[in-house]
Amino acid sequence: YYMRLDSAYRGDFSEAMDKSSHLNAGISFTDAFLRELEWFITKMDIPQGIAKTQALKENIFSTIICTMTYTPLIIVGPPGCSKTLSFNLVTANLRGQESKVKLFRDTELFRSLDPHYYQCSHRTTSNEIQTVFSRAVNRQRNYSTVPLPINCVVFMDEAGLPEEGLESLKVLHYHLDRREVCFVAISNHMLDAAKTNRAVSLYRSEPSIDELRTLAKGCICDTPNNPPAELKKDIDIIVKFCPIYHSFMERPEFRKFYGLRDFIHFINYLKRNRRKGISDILVLEALERNFNGHKMFDSICKEFLSVISEHPQRLQRRNILRVLKESLNDKPQEQMKENEV
Repeated sequence: YYMRLDSAYRGDFSEAMDKSSHLNAGISFTDAFLRELEWFITKMDIPQGIAKTQALKENIFSTIICTMTYTPLIIVGPPGCSKTLSFNLVTANLRGQESKVKLFRDTELFRSLDPHYYQCSHRTTSNEIQTVFSRAVNRQRNYSTVPLPINCVVFMDEAGLPEEGLESLKVLHYHLDRREVCFVAISNHMLDAAKTNRAVSLYRSEPSIDELRTLAKGCICDTPNNPPAELKKDIDIIVKFCPIYHSFMERPEFRKFYGLRDFIHFINYLKRNRRKGISDILVLEALERNFNGHKMFDSICKEFLSVISEHPQRLQRRNILRVLKESLNDKPQEQMKENEV
């Protein structure tokens, strides 16, 4: 229940839990919850370049607990809050004896996951969803006859897209009640009560400035709490971009066109192309790559470049065709793991 609340109501809920005195050892409800999240994230094999944000921690914790207990899970949040990434990380770690992490090889505690993916659309039909569930249920029954410590999980992407008038998601009610296989759905907005009442709902609101700082530092450095000396100056620069981006996101005309992914790829561009540190020219190139194409671009450049340049208006912008050509020709090295969202 705590996880389906937004940040404001979570504080009230935590306060009520602390007053009820159900927890011992002098620890608050919030501290106990955060410690549990931290324990799971430290045990995971997380590729470099992925920021360990609060959203990622909660998504991973919920996915592991719910798939191990056959509890349906619906993760709701804006684009870019690591919904798909967290599920992919969990399935990559929970591989039984093939897992890179010793803890997850203990299949009595953490069974291996066999994901069955379904991408929703406005034209999704109940027959298509039923086909995915039938395949997963049959596979699960085969595993059970051996028996093998494997849980089949149906992963439904963009679950909020199907049109309500078609009632294509109504077929979920039967499977969420029976729970023969695990179920994880992600959506940009809340589903109706008939579905959320049959599942654990995890709600993620737009990131705060502090969460943006954690994300930005995690993208550019794998040890953000103890960065190497050569990165400290760059980190000081990028954390100043966070309140600027956050203030722009409060404007409806900006929020309709841009999202968190644009900011993440902006930071990743700086990381990939920094040679002797982040310069004003590099920041302008990153802005042209990720925030161009809107009437607000002049004000975006002015605000972002004011962090690093005394005379941002003197910087010469590239021709739009050149920006597009360089974008198409850009092939980051495979070993440079960017923060997937």
